[in-house]
Amino acid sequence: MRFVFLSLLCSFAVAQILPVDPNTTPDVSCELMTNLSFCYGVGYNKSSFPNFRMQTTQVDANTELKQFVILVNSGCSNAIVHYLCSVYAPYCEPKYLKIPPCANLCVYVRDSCAPKLQQFGVAWPPQLACENWPAYGSVCFGPSTSGLANITIPRNPLFNLPNTTSEPVTATGVRPTSSPSAVNASNVCPSDMTIQKKNQYSEYTFGGVSGCAVPCSGNSYYFSAAGTDSSAPAFVLVFAITCLLFTFFTVATYLIDRRRFHYPERPIIFLSGCYLFISIAYIVGAVSKLTHGSFACDSADAFKSGATVGPNNEAAVFQRQPSTSADVYKQASCIILFLLVYYPHMAAAVWWVMLTLTWFLAAFLKWGEEAVERFWVLYHIVAWSVPAIQVVIVLALRLVDGDQLAGLCYVGNQNVVALATLVFLPLLVYLVVGVVFWIIGFVALINIREHLSRDPPKARKLCRLVMRIGVYAACYTLPNAVLLLLLVYEIVQRRKWESAVIQKQDAPLPNFPAFLLKYLMIFTVGIGSTSWIMTQKTFAAWHKFFASCVCRRKVENDYEPSKSQTAV
Repeated sequence: MRFVFLSLLCSFAVAQILPVDPNTTPDVSCELMTNLSFCYGVGYNKSSFPNFRMQTTQVDANTELKQFVILVNSGCSNAIVHYLCSVYAPYCEPKYLKIPPCANLCVYVRDSCAPKLQQFGVAWPPQLACENWPAYGSVCFGPSTSGLANITIPRNPLFNLPNTTSEPVTATGVRPTSSPSAVNASNVCPSDMTIQKKNQYSEYTFGGVSGCAVPCSGNSYYFSAAGTDSSAPAFVLVFAITCLLFTFFTVATYLIDRRRFHYPERPIIFLSGCYLFISIAYIVGAVSKLTHGSFACDSADAFKSGATVGPNNEAAVFQRQPSTSADVYKQASCIILFLLVYYPHMAAAVWWVMLTLTWFLAAFLKWGEEAVERFWVLYHIVAWSVPAIQVVIVLALRLVDGDQLAGLCYVGNQNVVALATLVFLPLLVYLVVGVVFWIIGFVALINIREHLSRDPPKARKLCRLVMRIGVYAACYTLPNAVLLLLLVYEIVQRRKWESAVIQKQDAPLPNFPAFLLKYLMIFTVGIGSTSWIMTQKTFAAWHKFFASCVCRRKVENDYEPSKSQTAV
Protein backbone atom coordinates (compact mmCIF):
# COMPACT_ATOMS: atom_id res chain seq x y z
CA MET A 1 0.00 0.00 0.00
CA ARG A 2 2.95 2.29 0.75
CA PHE A 3 4.13 1.89 -2.83
CA VAL A 4 0.69 2.86 -4.09
CA PHE A 5 0.80 6.25 -2.38
CA LEU A 6 4.39 7.00 -3.37
CA SER A 7 3.10 7.97 -6.81
CA LEU A 8 1.33 10.91 -5.17
CA LEU A 9 4.63 12.42 -4.01
CA CYS A 10 5.47 13.65 -7.49
CA SER A 11 2.19 15.46 -7.91
CA PHE A 12 2.39 17.05 -4.45
CA ALA A 13 5.99 18.10 -5.06
CA VAL A 14 4.92 19.85 -8.24
CA ALA A 15 2.01 21.40 -6.35
CA GLN A 16 4.48 23.05 -3.99
CA ILE A 17 6.41 24.60 -6.85
CA LEU A 18 3.70 26.32 -8.85
CA PRO A 19 1.89 29.27 -7.22
CA VAL A 20 -1.83 29.54 -6.74
CA ASP A 21 -3.54 32.92 -6.73
CA PRO A 22 -7.36 32.79 -6.79
CA ASN A 23 -7.54 36.53 -7.18
CA THR A 24 -5.49 36.56 -10.37
CA THR A 25 -7.61 36.36 -13.51
CA PRO A 26 -5.48 36.76 -16.64
CA ASP A 27 -6.89 36.85 -20.10
CA VAL A 28 -9.09 33.76 -20.03
CA SER A 29 -12.42 32.71 -21.46
CA CYS A 30 -14.79 29.84 -20.86
CA GLU A 31 -14.07 26.70 -22.85
CA LEU A 32 -15.74 23.30 -23.02
CA MET A 33 -14.03 20.64 -20.92
CA THR A 34 -13.31 18.31 -23.84
CA ASN A 35 -10.01 16.87 -22.57
CA LEU A 36 -10.65 16.53 -18.84
CA SER A 37 -11.76 12.95 -18.40
CA PHE A 38 -10.95 13.12 -14.68
CA CYS A 39 -13.74 15.65 -14.15
CA TYR A 40 -16.66 13.79 -15.75
CA GLY A 41 -19.86 14.51 -13.84
CA VAL A 42 -18.65 17.23 -11.46
CA GLY A 43 -21.68 19.35 -12.30
CA TYR A 44 -20.33 21.71 -14.96
CA ASN A 45 -18.79 21.41 -18.40
CA LYS A 46 -17.01 24.74 -18.88
CA SER A 47 -13.70 25.82 -17.41
CA SER A 48 -11.06 28.50 -17.95
CA PHE A 49 -7.30 28.39 -18.38
CA PRO A 50 -4.73 29.05 -17.09
CA ASN A 51 -6.10 27.38 -13.97
CA PHE A 52 -5.11 27.97 -10.33
CA ARG A 53 -2.09 25.75 -10.94
CA MET A 54 -1.09 28.07 -13.80
CA GLN A 55 -1.48 25.26 -16.33
CA THR A 56 -2.54 26.55 -19.74
CA THR A 57 -4.10 23.48 -21.34
CA GLN A 58 -6.70 20.91 -20.38
CA VAL A 59 -4.35 18.10 -21.36
CA ASP A 60 -1.73 19.22 -18.82
CA ALA A 61 -4.33 19.59 -16.09
CA ASN A 62 -5.88 16.20 -16.81
CA THR A 63 -2.47 14.51 -16.80
CA GLU A 64 -1.71 15.81 -13.31
CA LEU A 65 -5.22 15.08 -12.07
CA LYS A 66 -4.90 11.42 -13.02
CA GLN A 67 -2.13 11.12 -10.41
CA PHE A 68 -4.86 11.54 -7.80
CA VAL A 69 -6.86 8.53 -8.98
CA ILE A 70 -5.26 6.37 -6.27
CA LEU A 71 -6.34 8.82 -3.60
CA VAL A 72 -9.85 8.94 -5.01
CA ASN A 73 -10.06 5.15 -5.05
CA SER A 74 -9.01 5.06 -1.42
CA GLY A 75 -12.43 6.53 -0.59
CA CYS A 76 -11.00 9.10 1.82
CA SER A 77 -13.59 11.72 0.83
CA ASN A 78 -16.76 11.84 -1.19
CA ALA A 79 -15.96 15.39 -2.38
CA ILE A 80 -12.30 15.02 -3.36
CA VAL A 81 -13.04 14.91 -7.12
CA HIS A 82 -15.09 18.11 -6.96
CA TYR A 83 -12.40 19.89 -4.97
CA LEU A 84 -9.52 18.83 -7.22
CA CYS A 85 -11.45 19.74 -10.38
CA SER A 86 -12.35 23.15 -8.96
CA VAL A 87 -8.60 23.79 -8.59
CA TYR A 88 -7.33 22.24 -11.83
CA ALA A 89 -10.41 22.99 -13.97
CA PRO A 90 -12.17 25.90 -12.22
CA TYR A 91 -15.85 26.40 -12.85
CA CYS A 92 -16.30 29.17 -15.43
CA GLU A 93 -19.12 31.67 -15.87
CA PRO A 94 -18.86 34.39 -18.55
CA LYS A 95 -19.21 37.14 -15.95
CA TYR A 96 -16.78 35.77 -13.37
CA LEU A 97 -14.63 33.48 -15.52
CA LYS A 98 -12.35 31.61 -13.10
CA ILE A 99 -14.27 30.73 -9.92
CA PRO A 100 -12.20 29.26 -7.03
CA PRO A 101 -13.39 26.49 -4.69
CA CYS A 102 -15.00 27.43 -1.40
CA ALA A 103 -12.84 27.12 1.71
CA ASN A 104 -15.34 24.82 3.46
CA LEU A 105 -15.14 22.36 0.55
CA CYS A 106 -11.35 22.32 0.87
CA VAL A 107 -11.49 21.85 4.66
CA TYR A 108 -13.97 19.02 4.30
CA VAL A 109 -11.72 17.16 1.83
CA ARG A 110 -8.48 17.96 3.70
CA ASP A 111 -9.78 16.74 7.07
CA SER A 112 -10.79 13.44 5.48
CA CYS A 113 -7.81 12.77 3.23
CA ALA A 114 -4.86 14.37 5.07
CA PRO A 115 -4.79 11.61 7.74
CA LYS A 116 -4.69 9.01 4.97
CA LEU A 117 -1.64 10.72 3.48
CA GLN A 118 0.04 11.16 6.86
CA GLN A 119 -0.02 7.40 7.36
CA PHE A 120 2.55 7.24 4.56
CA GLY A 121 4.52 10.29 5.50
CA VAL A 122 2.95 12.61 2.95
CA ALA A 123 1.79 16.03 4.11
CA TRP A 124 -1.12 17.97 2.64
CA PRO A 125 0.51 20.18 -0.04
CA PRO A 126 0.69 23.84 1.00
CA GLN A 127 -0.39 25.04 -2.43
CA LEU A 128 -3.69 23.20 -1.95
CA ALA A 129 -4.09 24.77 1.47
CA CYS A 130 -7.60 25.89 2.32
CA GLU A 131 -6.40 29.37 3.27
CA ASN A 132 -6.03 30.07 -0.43
CA TRP A 133 -9.76 29.98 -1.05
CA PRO A 134 -12.61 32.33 -0.17
CA ALA A 135 -15.23 31.49 2.45
CA TYR A 136 -18.58 30.02 1.55
CA GLY A 137 -21.06 32.76 0.63
CA SER A 138 -18.66 34.70 -1.57
CA VAL A 139 -18.02 33.96 -5.23
CA CYS A 140 -16.75 30.38 -5.00
CA PHE A 141 -17.58 26.83 -6.02
CA GLY A 142 -19.09 24.43 -3.50
CA PRO A 143 -22.21 23.74 -1.41
CA SER A 144 -22.89 24.81 2.15
CA THR A 145 -21.28 22.86 4.99
CA SER A 146 -24.50 20.93 5.58
CA GLY A 147 -24.63 19.94 1.92
CA LEU A 148 -21.11 18.54 1.70
CA ALA A 149 -22.19 15.11 2.88
CA ASN A 150 -24.62 14.86 -0.03
CA ILE A 151 -21.86 14.99 -2.62
CA THR A 152 -20.95 11.69 -4.21
CA ILE A 153 -17.98 10.77 -6.37
CA PRO A 154 -19.07 11.05 -10.03
CA ARG A 155 -19.52 7.92 -12.11
CA ASN A 156 -16.29 7.72 -14.05
CA PRO A 157 -14.44 4.79 -15.65
CA LEU A 158 -11.18 6.14 -14.17
CA PHE A 159 -12.38 5.42 -10.65
CA ASN A 160 -12.71 1.93 -9.24
CA LEU A 161 -15.71 2.84 -7.12
CA PRO A 162 -18.94 1.05 -8.16
CA ASN A 163 -22.42 2.43 -7.51
CA THR A 164 -21.28 6.05 -7.70
CA THR A 165 -23.54 8.76 -9.03
CA SER A 166 -23.15 12.27 -10.26
CA GLU A 167 -24.54 14.94 -7.90
CA PRO A 168 -24.57 18.54 -9.13
CA VAL A 169 -22.52 21.05 -7.17
CA THR A 170 -23.09 24.78 -7.74
CA ALA A 171 -21.15 27.94 -7.15
CA THR A 172 -22.18 30.33 -4.41
CA GLY A 173 -22.40 34.07 -4.76
CA VAL A 174 -22.97 33.64 -8.51
CA ARG A 175 -26.03 34.10 -10.67
CA PRO A 176 -25.24 31.64 -13.44
CA THR A 177 -26.10 32.63 -16.95
CA SER A 178 -26.93 28.98 -17.47
CA SER A 179 -27.25 26.16 -15.00
CA PRO A 180 -24.16 23.96 -14.82
CA SER A 181 -24.71 20.67 -16.56
CA ALA A 182 -22.92 17.42 -15.94
CA VAL A 183 -20.03 16.64 -18.22
CA ASN A 184 -20.83 13.77 -20.52
CA ALA A 185 -18.25 11.41 -21.92
CA SER A 186 -19.52 12.26 -25.39
CA ASN A 187 -17.91 15.71 -25.01
CA VAL A 188 -14.42 14.27 -24.65
CA CYS A 189 -12.22 13.00 -27.45
CA PRO A 190 -10.42 9.70 -26.84
CA SER A 191 -6.71 10.13 -26.24
CA ASP A 192 -5.80 8.18 -29.38
CA MET A 193 -7.90 10.56 -31.52
CA THR A 194 -6.91 13.82 -29.82
CA ILE A 195 -5.11 16.37 -31.98
CA GLN A 196 -1.96 17.52 -30.21
CA LYS A 197 -1.23 20.58 -32.38
CA LYS A 198 -4.29 22.56 -31.37
CA ASN A 199 -3.39 25.81 -33.12
CA GLN A 200 -2.73 24.23 -36.51
CA TYR A 201 -5.74 21.91 -36.35
CA SER A 202 -8.16 24.00 -34.31
CA GLU A 203 -10.96 23.45 -36.85
CA TYR A 204 -10.75 19.66 -36.77
CA THR A 205 -13.79 18.10 -35.12
CA PHE A 206 -15.24 14.63 -34.77
CA GLY A 207 -18.64 13.90 -33.31
CA GLY A 208 -19.03 17.57 -32.38
CA VAL A 209 -15.83 17.52 -30.29
CA SER A 210 -13.19 20.01 -31.34
CA GLY A 211 -9.56 18.97 -31.61
CA CYS A 212 -10.59 15.43 -32.48
CA ALA A 213 -9.88 13.46 -35.66
CA VAL A 214 -9.64 9.95 -37.06
CA PRO A 215 -6.08 8.73 -37.66
CA CYS A 216 -5.13 7.88 -41.22
CA SER A 217 -5.11 4.18 -40.50
CA GLY A 218 -8.31 4.62 -38.57
CA ASN A 219 -10.79 2.61 -40.60
CA SER A 220 -10.92 0.20 -37.69
CA TYR A 221 -12.04 3.09 -35.50
CA TYR A 222 -15.06 3.71 -37.67
CA PHE A 223 -16.03 0.40 -39.23
CA SER A 224 -16.85 -2.82 -37.45
CA ALA A 225 -15.44 -4.94 -40.31
CA ALA A 226 -11.79 -5.90 -40.21
CA GLY A 227 -9.32 -5.38 -43.03
CA THR A 228 -10.99 -2.28 -44.42
CA ASP A 229 -7.67 -0.49 -44.96
CA SER A 230 -6.81 -2.81 -47.84
CA SER A 231 -10.09 -4.34 -48.99
CA ALA A 232 -11.85 -1.01 -49.63
CA PRO A 233 -9.24 0.50 -51.99
CA ALA A 234 -8.84 -2.88 -53.72
CA PHE A 235 -12.60 -3.02 -54.33
CA VAL A 236 -12.62 0.55 -55.59
CA LEU A 237 -9.63 -0.11 -57.84
CA VAL A 238 -11.25 -3.09 -59.57
CA PHE A 239 -14.49 -1.33 -60.41
CA ALA A 240 -12.79 1.98 -61.23
CA ILE A 241 -10.66 0.21 -63.85
CA THR A 242 -13.80 -1.49 -65.22
CA CYS A 243 -15.58 1.86 -65.41
CA LEU A 244 -12.53 3.39 -67.09
CA LEU A 245 -12.53 0.75 -69.83
CA PHE A 246 -16.24 1.05 -70.55
CA THR A 247 -16.33 4.85 -70.57
CA PHE A 248 -13.18 5.03 -72.67
CA PHE A 249 -14.82 2.74 -75.20
CA THR A 250 -17.89 5.01 -75.28
CA VAL A 251 -15.88 8.19 -75.76
CA ALA A 252 -13.59 6.55 -78.33
CA THR A 253 -16.62 5.36 -80.31
CA TYR A 254 -17.80 8.95 -80.50
CA LEU A 255 -14.38 10.16 -81.63
CA ILE A 256 -14.14 7.69 -84.53
CA ASP A 257 -17.73 8.27 -85.67
CA ARG A 258 -18.74 11.78 -84.62
CA ARG A 259 -21.29 12.27 -87.39
CA ARG A 260 -23.39 9.47 -85.99
CA PHE A 261 -24.13 11.09 -82.63
CA HIS A 262 -26.50 14.05 -82.78
CA TYR A 263 -28.74 15.65 -80.21
CA PRO A 264 -30.63 14.47 -78.23
CA GLU A 265 -28.25 11.48 -77.73
CA ARG A 266 -24.95 13.36 -77.72
CA PRO A 267 -25.14 14.29 -73.98
CA ILE A 268 -24.63 10.59 -73.26
CA ILE A 269 -21.10 10.94 -74.62
CA PHE A 270 -20.32 13.89 -72.37
CA LEU A 271 -21.82 12.06 -69.41
CA SER A 272 -19.54 9.08 -70.12
CA GLY A 273 -16.57 11.41 -70.40
CA CYS A 274 -17.33 12.74 -66.91
CA TYR A 275 -17.27 9.24 -65.46
CA LEU A 276 -14.03 8.59 -67.32
CA PHE A 277 -12.36 11.30 -65.22
CA ILE A 278 -14.09 10.07 -62.06
CA SER A 279 -12.70 6.57 -62.56
CA ILE A 280 -9.19 7.95 -63.18
CA ALA A 281 -9.32 9.88 -59.88
CA TYR A 282 -10.50 6.82 -57.95
CA ILE A 283 -7.76 4.70 -59.53
CA VAL A 284 -5.10 7.20 -58.45
CA GLY A 285 -6.50 7.37 -54.92
CA ALA A 286 -6.82 3.60 -54.53
CA VAL A 287 -3.36 2.86 -55.91
CA SER A 288 -1.82 5.49 -53.64
CA LYS A 289 -3.57 4.08 -50.57
CA LEU A 290 -2.50 0.53 -51.41
CA THR A 291 1.12 1.48 -52.01
CA HIS A 292 2.81 4.37 -50.20
CA GLY A 293 0.05 6.36 -48.50
CA SER A 294 -3.36 7.94 -48.81
CA PHE A 295 -4.08 11.31 -50.38
CA ALA A 296 -6.90 11.59 -47.83
CA CYS A 297 -4.35 11.93 -45.03
CA ASP A 298 -3.04 15.23 -43.76
CA SER A 299 0.70 15.37 -44.37
CA ALA A 300 1.52 17.06 -41.07
CA ASP A 301 2.11 15.43 -37.69
CA ALA A 302 -1.30 16.08 -36.14
CA PHE A 303 -0.94 13.29 -33.57
CA LYS A 304 2.69 13.92 -32.68
CA SER A 305 3.26 13.35 -28.97
CA GLY A 306 -0.04 11.49 -28.96
CA ALA A 307 -0.95 7.89 -29.40
CA THR A 308 0.69 5.71 -32.01
CA VAL A 309 -1.83 4.32 -34.45
CA GLY A 310 -0.89 2.51 -37.64
CA PRO A 311 1.75 3.21 -40.25
CA ASN A 312 0.79 6.88 -40.67
CA ASN A 313 0.61 7.42 -36.95
CA GLU A 314 1.30 11.14 -37.09
CA ALA A 315 -1.32 12.05 -39.71
CA ALA A 316 -5.07 12.59 -39.48
CA VAL A 317 -7.76 12.11 -42.07
CA PHE A 318 -7.98 15.40 -43.95
CA GLN A 319 -10.93 17.46 -42.68
CA ARG A 320 -10.63 21.04 -43.81
CA GLN A 321 -9.19 22.72 -46.88
CA PRO A 322 -5.96 24.47 -45.74
CA SER A 323 -6.19 28.20 -45.16
CA THR A 324 -2.53 29.08 -45.80
CA SER A 325 -0.65 28.91 -49.06
CA ALA A 326 1.98 26.57 -47.59
CA ASP A 327 -0.68 24.10 -46.49
CA VAL A 328 -2.44 24.37 -49.83
CA TYR A 329 0.80 23.35 -51.53
CA LYS A 330 1.09 20.32 -49.25
CA GLN A 331 -2.49 19.30 -49.91
CA ALA A 332 -2.56 20.14 -53.62
CA SER A 333 -2.88 16.46 -54.52
CA CYS A 334 -5.90 16.13 -52.27
CA ILE A 335 -7.64 19.15 -53.76
CA ILE A 336 -6.83 18.10 -57.33
CA LEU A 337 -8.41 14.70 -56.74
CA PHE A 338 -11.43 16.45 -55.26
CA LEU A 339 -11.77 18.48 -58.45
CA LEU A 340 -11.41 15.33 -60.59
CA VAL A 341 -14.24 13.62 -58.71
CA TYR A 342 -16.70 16.28 -57.53
CA TYR A 343 -16.81 18.46 -60.65
CA PRO A 344 -17.31 15.59 -63.16
CA HIS A 345 -19.83 13.94 -60.83
CA MET A 346 -22.00 17.05 -60.70
CA ALA A 347 -21.43 17.77 -64.40
CA ALA A 348 -22.60 14.26 -65.29
CA ALA A 349 -25.75 14.84 -63.27
CA VAL A 350 -26.42 18.08 -65.14
CA TRP A 351 -25.77 16.37 -68.49
CA TRP A 352 -28.45 13.87 -67.49
CA VAL A 353 -30.84 16.82 -67.23
CA MET A 354 -29.67 18.13 -70.62
CA LEU A 355 -30.17 14.68 -72.14
CA THR A 356 -33.74 14.32 -70.90
CA LEU A 357 -34.48 17.94 -71.78
CA THR A 358 -33.49 17.39 -75.40
CA TRP A 359 -35.54 14.17 -75.46
CA PHE A 360 -38.46 16.20 -74.12
CA LEU A 361 -38.00 18.84 -76.85
CA ALA A 362 -37.79 16.23 -79.60
CA ALA A 363 -40.54 13.84 -78.43
CA PHE A 364 -43.08 16.03 -76.67
CA LEU A 365 -42.65 19.39 -78.39
CA LYS A 366 -41.89 17.75 -81.76
CA TRP A 367 -38.70 19.74 -82.34
CA GLY A 368 -36.59 18.57 -85.22
CA GLU A 369 -32.97 17.49 -84.92
CA GLU A 370 -31.65 20.80 -86.22
CA ALA A 371 -33.91 22.79 -83.88
CA VAL A 372 -32.71 20.82 -80.86
CA GLU A 373 -29.06 21.08 -81.88
CA ARG A 374 -29.33 24.82 -82.47
CA PHE A 375 -28.97 25.47 -78.71
CA TRP A 376 -25.92 23.25 -78.17
CA VAL A 377 -23.87 26.17 -76.84
CA LEU A 378 -26.49 26.83 -74.18
CA TYR A 379 -26.46 23.16 -73.15
CA HIS A 380 -22.71 23.30 -72.65
CA ILE A 381 -22.83 26.59 -70.72
CA VAL A 382 -25.36 25.19 -68.27
CA ALA A 383 -23.78 21.75 -67.95
CA TRP A 384 -20.28 23.03 -67.22
CA SER A 385 -20.97 26.27 -65.33
CA VAL A 386 -23.47 25.02 -62.72
CA PRO A 387 -21.04 22.38 -61.34
CA ALA A 388 -18.27 25.00 -61.47
CA ILE A 389 -20.35 27.22 -59.17
CA GLN A 390 -20.75 24.30 -56.77
CA VAL A 391 -16.99 23.75 -56.78
CA VAL A 392 -16.39 27.42 -55.98
CA ILE A 393 -18.81 27.18 -53.05
CA VAL A 394 -17.05 24.12 -51.64
CA LEU A 395 -13.61 25.70 -51.98
CA ALA A 396 -14.79 29.05 -50.58
CA LEU A 397 -16.27 27.33 -47.51
CA ARG A 398 -13.17 25.11 -47.22
CA LEU A 399 -15.21 21.92 -47.05
CA VAL A 400 -12.85 19.58 -48.92
CA ASP A 401 -12.16 16.55 -46.73
CA GLY A 402 -10.62 13.10 -46.93
CA ASP A 403 -12.29 9.85 -47.89
CA GLN A 404 -10.38 7.37 -45.76
CA LEU A 405 -11.75 4.32 -47.62
CA ALA A 406 -11.03 5.32 -51.22
CA GLY A 407 -7.88 7.29 -50.43
CA LEU A 408 -8.90 10.56 -52.10
CA CYS A 409 -10.72 13.76 -51.22
CA TYR A 410 -14.34 14.76 -51.69
CA VAL A 411 -16.86 16.73 -49.66
CA GLY A 412 -19.06 15.53 -46.81
CA ASN A 413 -16.86 12.70 -45.55
CA GLN A 414 -16.36 14.49 -42.23
CA ASN A 415 -19.18 17.06 -42.36
CA VAL A 416 -22.73 15.72 -42.52
CA VAL A 417 -24.21 19.14 -43.33
CA ALA A 418 -21.91 19.51 -46.33
CA LEU A 419 -22.82 15.99 -47.43
CA ALA A 420 -26.52 16.82 -47.30
CA THR A 421 -26.40 20.25 -48.95
CA LEU A 422 -23.57 19.94 -51.46
CA VAL A 423 -23.83 16.29 -52.51
CA PHE A 424 -27.19 14.75 -51.70
CA LEU A 425 -29.43 17.72 -52.47
CA PRO A 426 -27.91 18.60 -55.90
CA LEU A 427 -27.90 14.95 -57.01
CA LEU A 428 -31.51 14.56 -55.90
CA VAL A 429 -32.65 17.71 -57.74
CA TYR A 430 -30.84 16.78 -60.96
CA LEU A 431 -32.16 13.24 -60.87
CA VAL A 432 -35.78 14.24 -60.21
CA VAL A 433 -35.80 16.97 -62.88
CA GLY A 434 -34.31 14.58 -65.40
CA VAL A 435 -36.80 11.84 -64.54
CA VAL A 436 -39.72 14.26 -65.03
CA PHE A 437 -38.45 15.24 -68.49
CA TRP A 438 -37.78 11.59 -69.33
CA ILE A 439 -41.27 10.43 -68.31
CA ILE A 440 -42.97 13.14 -70.36
CA GLY A 441 -40.83 12.39 -73.40
CA PHE A 442 -41.20 8.64 -72.96
CA VAL A 443 -45.00 8.87 -72.84
CA ALA A 444 -44.91 11.09 -75.95
CA LEU A 445 -42.84 8.49 -77.82
CA ILE A 446 -45.32 5.76 -76.90
CA ASN A 447 -48.18 7.89 -78.24
CA ILE A 448 -46.27 8.45 -81.47
CA ARG A 449 -45.73 4.70 -81.75
CA GLU A 450 -49.49 4.11 -81.60
CA HIS A 451 -50.03 6.56 -84.44
CA LEU A 452 -47.41 4.70 -86.52
CA SER A 453 -49.10 1.33 -86.10
CA ARG A 454 -50.14 1.45 -89.78
CA ASP A 455 -46.50 1.78 -90.85
CA PRO A 456 -44.77 -1.36 -89.46
CA PRO A 457 -41.16 -0.49 -90.46
CA LYS A 458 -41.30 2.92 -88.75
CA ALA A 459 -43.17 1.43 -85.80
CA ARG A 460 -40.48 -1.22 -85.28
CA LYS A 461 -37.74 1.38 -85.52
CA LEU A 462 -39.48 3.58 -82.98
CA CYS A 463 -40.06 0.56 -80.74
CA ARG A 464 -36.34 -0.16 -80.69
CA LEU A 465 -35.66 3.49 -79.86
CA VAL A 466 -38.15 3.37 -76.97
CA MET A 467 -36.51 0.21 -75.63
CA ARG A 468 -33.02 1.76 -75.84
CA ILE A 469 -34.20 4.86 -74.02
CA GLY A 470 -35.83 2.74 -71.35
CA VAL A 471 -32.73 0.60 -70.83
CA TYR A 472 -30.43 3.60 -70.62
CA ALA A 473 -32.74 5.45 -68.23
CA ALA A 474 -32.82 2.38 -65.99
CA CYS A 475 -29.02 2.10 -66.09
CA TYR A 476 -28.76 5.72 -64.93
CA THR A 477 -31.69 6.23 -62.54
CA LEU A 478 -31.58 2.96 -60.56
CA PRO A 479 -27.91 3.21 -59.44
CA ASN A 480 -28.37 6.90 -58.63
CA ALA A 481 -31.51 6.15 -56.64
CA VAL A 482 -29.62 3.54 -54.62
CA LEU A 483 -26.76 6.01 -54.17
CA LEU A 484 -29.16 8.62 -52.80
CA LEU A 485 -30.64 6.10 -50.36
CA LEU A 486 -27.15 5.23 -49.14
CA LEU A 487 -26.40 8.93 -48.67
CA VAL A 488 -29.60 9.29 -46.61
CA TYR A 489 -28.47 6.32 -44.51
CA GLU A 490 -25.11 8.01 -43.93
CA ILE A 491 -26.59 11.43 -43.18
CA VAL A 492 -29.08 10.08 -40.64
CA GLN A 493 -26.67 7.73 -38.86
CA ARG A 494 -23.38 9.66 -38.98
CA ARG A 495 -23.80 11.38 -35.59
CA LYS A 496 -24.66 8.07 -33.90
CA TRP A 497 -21.59 6.40 -35.40
CA GLU A 498 -19.30 9.19 -34.26
CA SER A 499 -20.75 9.21 -30.75
CA ALA A 500 -20.26 5.46 -30.53
CA VAL A 501 -16.62 5.84 -31.58
CA ILE A 502 -15.93 8.62 -29.09
CA GLN A 503 -17.62 6.84 -26.20
CA LYS A 504 -16.11 3.49 -27.28
CA GLN A 505 -19.51 1.88 -27.09
CA ASP A 506 -20.75 -1.27 -28.79
CA ALA A 507 -23.42 0.71 -30.61
CA PRO A 508 -23.93 -0.11 -34.31
CA LEU A 509 -21.08 1.20 -36.43
CA PRO A 510 -21.27 1.97 -40.17
CA ASN A 511 -22.12 -0.95 -42.40
CA PHE A 512 -18.93 -1.46 -44.38
CA PRO A 513 -20.64 -3.23 -47.34
CA ALA A 514 -23.02 -0.27 -47.62
CA PHE A 515 -20.08 2.06 -48.23
CA LEU A 516 -18.65 -0.31 -50.82
CA LEU A 517 -22.08 -0.39 -52.48
CA LYS A 518 -21.98 3.41 -52.65
CA TYR A 519 -18.79 3.29 -54.70
CA LEU A 520 -20.21 0.49 -56.84
CA MET A 521 -23.29 2.57 -57.70
CA ILE A 522 -21.09 5.46 -58.85
CA PHE A 523 -19.15 3.21 -61.21
CA THR A 524 -22.31 1.42 -62.37
CA VAL A 525 -23.64 4.66 -63.84
CA GLY A 526 -20.50 5.08 -65.92
CA ILE A 527 -20.51 1.44 -66.99
CA GLY A 528 -24.21 1.61 -67.84
CA SER A 529 -23.72 4.56 -70.17
CA THR A 530 -22.09 2.15 -72.62
CA SER A 531 -25.45 0.41 -73.10
CA TRP A 532 -26.54 3.17 -75.48
CA ILE A 533 -23.81 2.53 -78.02
CA MET A 534 -23.97 -1.29 -77.95
CA THR A 535 -25.44 -1.60 -81.42
CA GLN A 536 -24.42 -3.01 -84.80
CA LYS A 537 -23.47 0.48 -85.90
CA THR A 538 -20.84 0.66 -83.20
CA PHE A 539 -19.19 -2.60 -84.21
CA ALA A 540 -19.40 -1.57 -87.85
CA ALA A 541 -17.72 1.74 -87.02
CA TRP A 542 -14.86 0.00 -85.19
CA HIS A 543 -14.48 -2.51 -88.02
CA LYS A 544 -14.26 0.35 -90.48
CA PHE A 545 -11.79 2.19 -88.25
CA PHE A 546 -9.41 -0.77 -87.93
CA ALA A 547 -9.79 -1.59 -91.60
CA SER A 548 -8.86 1.96 -92.56
CA CYS A 549 -5.81 1.82 -90.29
CA VAL A 550 -4.65 -1.44 -91.87
CA CYS A 551 -5.29 -0.16 -95.40
CA ARG A 552 -3.52 3.11 -94.72
CA ARG A 553 -0.45 1.26 -93.47
CA LYS A 554 -0.55 -1.06 -96.47
CA VAL A 555 -0.81 1.84 -98.89
CA GLU A 556 2.11 3.60 -97.20
CA ASN A 557 4.22 0.45 -97.54
CA ASP A 558 3.25 -0.03 -101.19
CA TYR A 559 4.18 3.51 -102.17
CA GLU A 560 7.34 3.71 -100.10
CA PRO A 561 10.20 4.23 -102.63
CA SER A 562 12.88 1.61 -102.66
CA LYS A 563 16.50 2.39 -101.98
CA SER A 564 17.40 1.91 -105.66
CA GLN A 565 14.74 4.33 -106.79
CA THR A 566 15.91 6.85 -104.22
CA ALA A 567 19.48 6.50 -105.45
CA VAL A 568 18.43 7.09 -109.06
